[in-house]
Amino acid sequence: IDDYMYGCGTVSPDIRAINTETGVLTDSLRIGIGAVIAADNMLYYYTQKGDLMLLSYDQGKIKQVSSFRIKKGNAQHFSHPVINKGILYQRHGKVLMAFDIRK
Repeated sequence: IDDYMYGCGTVSPDIRAINTETGVLTDSLRIGIGAVIAADNMLYYYTQKGDLMLLSYDQGKIKQVSSFRIKKGNAQHFSHPVINKGILYQRHGKVLMAFDIRK
């Protein structure tokens, strides 16, 4: 997004922002390993512990805005969030949840 890349690896339990021009780490939040997707100037982050988080970002700085725990479904929280036409889809086991994220 712009000159920054946001993501998570599997070794360190945090989301990171890296400047794509310089390769410099500009920020990180220790919120757990997870999967990220961007929409409407926000990041949606689903952790392997089942937390779905809303994150703001600005010039390589990340801030947690809100979060809640996915309680429906079973097994590991390894799926990726998907957004289509203002609806955020999140799967946990055999349960698929849909959240309206339109403004």
